[in-house]
Amino acid sequence: MHVTSHFRERVAQRVGGALDPEELAAALDWAISENRSDLVEYVGRRNRRGVRVFRFRAAPDGRMFLAVIDTQAGAAITLYEDQGAGTWGNETGRFAAE
Repeated sequence: MHVTSHFRERVAQRVGGALDPEELAAALDWAISENRSDLVEYVGRRNRRGVRVFRFRAAPDGRMFLAVIDTQAGAAITLYEDQGAGTWGNETGRFAAE
């Protein structure tokens, strides 16, 4: 999976330097492709072109994160700390359910 520079920056900023962005993207890619819903949860789509949002736990303190992944292009785009509904999404602040 391609890792954008923006994804790298957000992992360092929001998770911390102990987690390698390349390894995180590879783990997310594997969990998504293997349908490991115990590790990564599909949340919704950002657009019709393949950009999807997945929830996962990456921090030892139990924090949850949302990864924005372009599943068609195979790219990790950005990362948000999961603050609950309405904190991410398209222009309306919501995701489009499939």
